[in-house]
Amino acid sequence: MKIAKPVDYDLSEKELQSFIEKNLESISDWNLQYVASYVPIGTGIIDILAIDDEDNPVIIECKKISEKFDQDAVFQLMRYVSWFIKDPNRIHILHRLINKKYPEKTELGELPLLVAIVGDIEEDVKSACWAIDTDVMLIALNLVRDSNDDLLVSPKVVLDTGVGGEKTIREPKTEKEHFTGRENMKPLYDELVKRLKNEIDQNIKINPTPQDYIGISNRKIFCGIHVKKQWLRLDLLLTPKEVENNPDLIPYGDGPWSYIHLKDINELLGKKWHWIKKAYSNAL
Repeated sequence: MKIAKPVDYDLSEKELQSFIEKNLESISDWNLQYVASYVPIGTGIIDILAIDDEDNPVIIECKKISEKFDQDAVFQLMRYVSWFIKDPNRIHILHRLINKKYPEKTELGELPLLVAIVGDIEEDVKSACWAIDTDVMLIALNLVRDSNDDLLVSPKVVLDTGVGGEKTIREPKTEKEHFTGRENMKPLYDELVKRLKNEIDQNIKINPTPQDYIGISNRKIFCGIHVKKQWLRLDLLLTPKEVENNPDLIPYGDGPWSYIHLKDINELLGKKWHWIKKAYSNAL
């Protein structure tokens, strides 16, 4: 048994990240394995990408020990999750990196888990983490020196929303629930699905369980249907370059998605049907 004394030494973010990369398996019960560092995605740069013992992608954020994990830090975690939820195909960015390092792992999770490694954490911030759609683990690091004057790092899990607690969970929607109060749009939706199966691919998959849209996929999602009172908004896998100078299509920023409004069955016979088929082809 040795005596350890707390120290004020503050690891730089680079030093902290290097330490974490080399000691991933010992900092939590998730049995993390290292994949890559400084991974750019559309909403920022992931400090460390790892996988857990169930082959879920794990995003790890490292904060200087002297900095508090505050509301801005929670917003960063939420931005990561939101970016992947808005386009379920984006998770393949992480899957490709994982498969490059671990080609034997073929059944990977569809939403990243989150780990933040910090020094101090505000209490109200812990509560906010329960509202994030995926599991979040907060790990506090303490620095001490032992009797030999060696610097030791002591990790402590201060929050794991995957274990117990009152996590906010939104129940998946049924197809019927998407049309509650918007029943007038159901015939148009039924005709769209009928034509998709009869004229494009009878094996397409229809997933109504997301909260905000009905997903249509072949190998990956190519159309997300948002049910509105006067139209169906179709998010289509079409880049801004593909749809430029077309007044019917509105691109989402610089990403690979655009959308159209579908108001009546006759529109399924014109240009909008062409764009739906193009989005399907892009997903092959």
